[in-house]
Amino acid sequence: MDASAGETVNITGALSDNQKLTEVHVHISNNSTGTLLIDIHRYPMAATYNLNESFQTQAGINYKIQVVAKDNSANENRSTVEITSN
Repeated sequence: MDASAGETVNITGALSDNQKLTEVHVHISNNSTGTLLIDIHRYPMAATYNLNESFQTQAGINYKIQVVAKDNSANENRSTVEITSN
C-alpha cells in the first residue's frame, strides 16, 4: 500500500474472543531499519474490542504495522500490513 507524506493512516478493526481479550498491541515500525516508531497498548478486558488508532506518515519511510491480540489464555493472533510513504 502507498501513502503520501503527511497522510493519516487509520488502523481499524473489530477484534473478538470467545471469552476475553486481555491485550491489544499496535506496533508501527520503520520496515527498513527495524526501529519501533509507535507502540500502543490497550487492555480491553472484554470479549470484543473495536480498534481505532491512527498516525501520520512521513516522507520516505516504509512502515510495518503489526496488530497483536492476546486472550485470557495467552493465545495470540497477529496481523501485519506494510505501507510505503513517498
